[in-house]
Amino acid sequence: MATVMLINRRAKEESTVGDDEEEMEGDATLFSLESLRELATKDLKRRQWKPTWGKLPPKRDRVLEANLDKQTIDMTWNTRYVVLTAQHVFFAGSSKSDITDMIPLHEITSVQRQELDALFYDNRGLKLHQISSIREMEQEKVPEEERAPRVSERIFEIQTVHDGFNSGRAYTLRASEREECELWIEQIERLRKEEIERQNRINSSFFTLAKVYSKVLYDIPFFQFFVAFLIFCNFIINIINFEILPENGSYAAHIFDAFELFFLIIFTCELLLNMTAHWFKEFITDSWNVFDFTVVMISLISLGIENLPGVSLLRLVRTFRVVRLFKRLQSLRVIIQSLLSAIIPVANAFGVLLLVSSLFSVMAVIIFGDSDKELFGSFSLALFTMFQISTGDGWVTDVVRPMNTGHLSHDFGINFFFISYFLITNIVMLNIVVAVLLDEVRRRSLLLITVC
Repeated sequence: MATVMLINRRAKEESTVGDDEEEMEGDATLFSLESLRELATKDLKRRQWKPTWGKLPPKRDRVLEANLDKQTIDMTWNTRYVVLTAQHVFFAGSSKSDITDMIPLHEITSVQRQELDALFYDNRGLKLHQISSIREMEQEKVPEEERAPRVSERIFEIQTVHDGFNSGRAYTLRASEREECELWIEQIERLRKEEIERQNRINSSFFTLAKVYSKVLYDIPFFQFFVAFLIFCNFIINIINFEILPENGSYAAHIFDAFELFFLIIFTCELLLNMTAHWFKEFITDSWNVFDFTVVMISLISLGIENLPGVSLLRLVRTFRVVRLFKRLQSLRVIIQSLLSAIIPVANAFGVLLLVSSLFSVMAVIIFGDSDKELFGSFSLALFTMFQISTGDGWVTDVVRPMNTGHLSHDFGINFFFISYFLITNIVMLNIVVAVLLDEVRRRSLLLITVC
């Protein structure tokens, strides 16, 4: 693609080329009307959306500040208030406006004067150096002390890295004087080198390197599988311990205490590695990390303080270490996340179930309250009986059959009442709860497949 080269507006206004020269055929037409219209449309869309980053930095943090002309995509110039600090170059519409753009100094690859003679062409086909020669002839007629500086001596360009904040964008700026242009180039270059050195020191600090290496180690699948295996082994040993229940001070008790100390040391080191790899916000915003931290800290407290009242209750937390398997095993984690996300739908289903049970309980008190006060003597007794029926726990032999007399006219209404309740609650409502849970599991699984 041929490079599109344009002359800036000031050069065209100061040019003394006549109308006859405008009609001259240049070296080549470097762009078409459609390309200019496309560039103008893109620039218009870009101007319609102007992100802001708040106010300009305070005066004490500013190294340089001035109104500079900033070149747009269609090679026109817009005045911007530019502020240089020790870490950024900020752009704003005025000294009191919000920031509209910025450049991190450590992402600047070069800052140098822009030579228009070598880069731009006039859109009439006349090379700029031809116009410059005409202007130089005119400048010779003016006394040296009154001559204005050339446009190219007041323009400098800031080039950024391709994978940085500005995506390799080049910023072309124009100062009012040549000395001001040189001052901006000098200060930006100086502060750029200082900021790059500062960033290198930060990136090479001990904690940063430790965080990088810890994250690499912690994210290894084998490491996660090994920790999950240790958690499972710890759970099995706890089961054996509570099955044997060795006496305090016995040889078996010392063996189990040694196992507990071993696992506690391993899990503490794993927690420290996790904290280093994801410090700080990433660690505390993860509920699983908070759970790991709580379990390990309570285990350390219960191990360090043997005679503390209630320490046996703290030791019960050790059994919850097996819950940490849900964090390591993806299939288990999907189930837990599905249960958590289904709390509201399941609560709604249980609310409907409670409403139906309460309605049937009131009816049971009215119908059977006088004949069977043990099961239906009050609303609470009737509600508990209806709950027993919904679970299917001996409701036929313990509740319904003793109420039957063997006469169809009497038994039909009783059987129809309890069978209809059982079908509504046990067959319909409980299956709705299961369907809600399965739908959440399916949705979570599809979401996980999409992310992966």
